[in-house]
Amino acid sequence: MGAPLLRCRRIAPPDFEVVLDLLERGFPERTRAYWTTALAALRGRVVPEGASQYGYLLEADGRPVGAHLQIFSAGAERQAGEIRCHASAWYVEPAYRSHAALLAAVASRLKHVTYVNTTASPHTWPTLEAVGYRRYTQGQFVAVPALSRARGATVTPLGAAHASFEDYQLLRAHERAGCLALVCETNDGPKPFVFKRRRVRQAPIGVTQLVWCRDTAAFVECAGAIGRFLLRQGAICVMLDADGPVAGLAGFYFADRNPRFFKGPHPPRINDLAYSESVLLDGWARAAPWDRVPWRESGDAKVEREELEAQASRHALRGDVVERGRVDRQGARGAHRPRPDGDRTPGEAAPARGRVRLHPRTV
Repeated sequence: MGAPLLRCRRIAPPDFEVVLDLLERGFPERTRAYWTTALAALRGRVVPEGASQYGYLLEADGRPVGAHLQIFSAGAERQAGEIRCHASAWYVEPAYRSHAALLAAVASRLKHVTYVNTTASPHTWPTLEAVGYRRYTQGQFVAVPALSRARGATVTPLGAAHASFEDYQLLRAHERAGCLALVCETNDGPKPFVFKRRRVRQAPIGVTQLVWCRDTAAFVECAGAIGRFLLRQGAICVMLDADGPVAGLAGFYFADRNPRFFKGPHPPRINDLAYSESVLLDGWARAAPWDRVPWRESGDAKVEREELEAQASRHALRGDVVERGRVDRQGARGAHRPRPDGDRTPGEAAPARGRVRLHPRTV
């Protein structure tokens, strides 16, 4: 058997089912409904000219073997002239894993775009670096902000009074995605922040992630007031991107924990995860208000939630009207069960190693 003919091309709506199959195998901790909702939401986003609406597909001899979703943000969502693309859900079947770099390279080839990967698994780090990605943060700092001094600052949730902020659109978009947008009033003026709940396995306390702030120094200044506000919401710790211990904050630094990578003309600011995969995909799949998201779900509650997600996401792909807890059609079944894992069907020959032929229309 000769070398496989490889081709990378943009994902189109007719590819959704095979993309869902790939992502379901590659990320078994996520339901099919989760990825269905993500694709439906990506369909409604405005992308810059020349960019992919959904991401890229890797084919070997015409058969899809890898997928890579992308989330673009530009215009009013970013600083003037900046176009950012957040890499998401990058998976290639194990038999073709040696060609994962091809998929990553084709998906990040626009020179005027800054590509960011904030959720890279450790086994993908060498591949990212091989195609031009660099780290812009090295690890995570887990802070206990309530131990800091309040310094006379006051904290309030985002409201209509803050509509004049230049960051208001960003703040509202993340609030709609289930994040908590706060404004800290200080002697130097108001300073906005965005936080997202994190479920850390075996953690007996509430944890949040600092998703966005104008600069890390602003969080350090407001840490005491923010920490006391979050305590009333059941959150004790805040995780933030860092390259080492953060002066002025009590906590612990974890090197090589969720390092962030970028490729392109505009290095991202530390603690700017706006419009990233971990924020938007989770928010689209489950846009529950901040004060209604439970820290731990019972088994029955989890099953019920996943059934509702499955119904809503399938109707979203068809363009039906989807409301919280119901859809405009009845009778939708629960989420699809994952297919048995495996690289090949019984009797299918293994792909040849060595030389690879690229399809002449690889785009």
